[in-house]
Amino acid sequence: MIAGVIEQAQIPHKKQTGELERERKILAKELRGCHEKVRRLVSSPAGKDDNTPIADQLADLEERIRSTEKRITIIQEQLTVLRNQQVNEQEVQAALSLFDPVWEALAPRERVRMVRLLVERVGYDGAEETVAVTFRPLGIKALAQEAQISG
Repeated sequence: MIAGVIEQAQIPHKKQTGELERERKILAKELRGCHEKVRRLVSSPAGKDDNTPIADQLADLEERIRSTEKRITIIQEQLTVLRNQQVNEQEVQAALSLFDPVWEALAPRERVRMVRLLVERVGYDGAEETVAVTFRPLGIKALAQEAQISG
C-alpha cells in the first residue's frame, strides 16, 4: 500500500519534472548558441551575420541570453520545489501509522476534512465494477507534517 501511495503521489511530479527538464535542455542549447554567436561577432567584426550593426546584434543577443538565463533559473527553482514536495516512504509510513487511532478520535466533520486532504478523486467503473482512488500528492505530506507537529 505504501508503494502504491508513493507511486500515485509521484505521477504528477514526474510528468511536470520531465517537462521542465526538457525545456531546460532546449534553453541550455539555445544559450550555448547565443554565446557562440557573441564569440563570433566579437572575434570577427567583419564577418557579420546580416546588415544589422554589430552593436545592435550584440545587444539583441545579450537580451536573449539574459531572458534565457532568467527562464532557466525559474525552471531550476520550480524543480527544487517539486523535489521538496515529493512524498517519501517515511512520511507515508508516519501518516498511515497514525491513521487508525486518529480516525477513531475524529468527529465526523474532521473525518470529512481528512478525506478531502488525502483524496483527490474517486472513480467507479460500473461496467468493470472497479473503484479507482486518486490521492492528493501533497495530502500525505501535509498529514505527515501535522503528525510531526502534534507528535
